[in-house]
Amino acid sequence: MILGIDIGGTFIKVVGKDENNNIFKEKISVNFQDKKTFVSEILKLIEKHKPSKVGIAIAGLVDKKSGQLTNSPNLKFLEGLNLKQEIENHSNIKVFIENDANLAAYGEYVYGNGKDSEILVCLTLGTGLGGGAVIGGKIL
Repeated sequence: MILGIDIGGTFIKVVGKDENNNIFKEKISVNFQDKKTFVSEILKLIEKHKPSKVGIAIAGLVDKKSGQLTNSPNLKFLEGLNLKQEIENHSNIKVFIENDANLAAYGEYVYGNGKDSEILVCLTLGTGLGGGAVIGGKIL
């Protein structure tokens, strides 16, 4: 099973498929203020659902090489955290992590009205404002 986790400024949303191919969704309030508690809660979700891979969408900049989070306006307490490395080290599960607006744009490019567009720009509005773009099938 692959688990999708969308980490926003107010909620963490989780989606996946169980062993019977039933889609499940979960929504958790974000009310932690430190990295250790936050990582612990994400690891609890992973332990609960036992996925083989995890995809994480998160507000802020994600260094694609290191996995380190920077400039997350609504999650300042996560500044400098390497969430990918933390989860992989504690769970032995492969983690993919990307900016949430970039993934919204890519989802629209693959599945939505922007399917197969040469250039697609997406603005997101939630706890904050974000934007992502897909050009030539690749996230900008």
